[in-house]
Amino acid sequence: MRFPGFEGEWVETILGKCVTSLEYGMNASAIKYDGTNKYIRITDIDEQSSRYLASDPVSPDGELNDKYLVKESDILFARTGASVGKSYLYNCSDGRLYFAGFLIRARIAKEYNAHFIFAQTQNQHYNRWVKLMSMRSGQPGLNSQEYASCKISLTSRKEQDKIASFLALLDRKIDTQSKIIERTESSIKSIVDRLLNRAARFKSDNGSQFPKWTKKKVGIVLKKFEKKATTNNQYPVLTSARTGIYFQKDYFDGNDVASKDTTGYNIVPRGYFTYRHMSDDTIFKFNINTICDYGIVSTLYPVFTTIGVNDIFLRTYLNECADFKNYALMQKQGGSRTYMYFNKLTQLELLFPSLSEQNRIADFIVWGEKKIEIENQILLNYKKQKKYLLDKMFI
Repeated sequence: MRFPGFEGEWVETILGKCVTSLEYGMNASAIKYDGTNKYIRITDIDEQSSRYLASDPVSPDGELNDKYLVKESDILFARTGASVGKSYLYNCSDGRLYFAGFLIRARIAKEYNAHFIFAQTQNQHYNRWVKLMSMRSGQPGLNSQEYASCKISLTSRKEQDKIASFLALLDRKIDTQSKIIERTESSIKSIVDRLLNRAARFKSDNGSQFPKWTKKKVGIVLKKFEKKATTNNQYPVLTSARTGIYFQKDYFDGNDVASKDTTGYNIVPRGYFTYRHMSDDTIFKFNINTICDYGIVSTLYPVFTTIGVNDIFLRTYLNECADFKNYALMQKQGGSRTYMYFNKLTQLELLFPSLSEQNRIADFIVWGEKKIEIENQILLNYKKQKKYLLDKMFI
């Protein structure tokens, strides 16, 4: 796959012939950010985007040597651990950046486009090379000589620049779409929080105010469902990553089952709720089975249905309500875990709106979730397009 107007065969070389140096970083501890000098370690490179994670910067300890400064056209490679092969291309917007000892810096020679070289560390061919080269006894790793042997495809500088510019355009689209998603999620969450805290309220269809919220025990709207699986793997295991079946994103922790035998696990019919009654903090995520007619969960997950309440409203209310979180905190009695057994949950008193107002709030929540889903699909399409191009351009 090539842009029109370019001819001639690409040539294959190795990374070592495209750099002026391959160097190891500084061996220094990370300290509190001093406001100027940043320290990039393997963990500071985002797994998905290969960008520097600038949200919580640190500085290197000790005397600073400018030979460890990352500059324009520098590519950093992780040389050890599970993230071996991870790469980062310096961006001047990342500021004054020193690189750590578990990283290797490749300083790309001026006659090559560093973005073009870096793009070849983002495709499946590179990933296969890393996997093959790092398969050794003990902890995976690649040294500077091994990175120098990595195969690189080259074309004219003009075509390199053209390809790099096009990929940069895709990156800008991805960045823009990511920011759209962040703003959308933040805006919708803010509105939902205001609705649940009664700081903002909808009006009825005729323009009148809905009735005041009334206090009632949660148990009034809950009915426990107790039915056990009679055979192993009778239904899909909703808590198991190995089945590929999940609850909706962000509403379930995805822990795997503790036992290979799922006989006796709790059955969750479609439309029924469950949550994990044990937490390492005070966060208990509630969710509804919307993906299969029947699923099963471990006995750590109580199952219940509802009476006279909007399920989407209740799911969101229990997941976001400050009163519930404070109530959960009160249940903590020593140790590192909090327990919220079903009978304790039913005793919680919360303010509830009328069913009509619940429905109106739930409609907005569903609209917001669909809106975010659409924006995420647009982002996914951009990423798929980039991946396809990277895999087809560089063979």
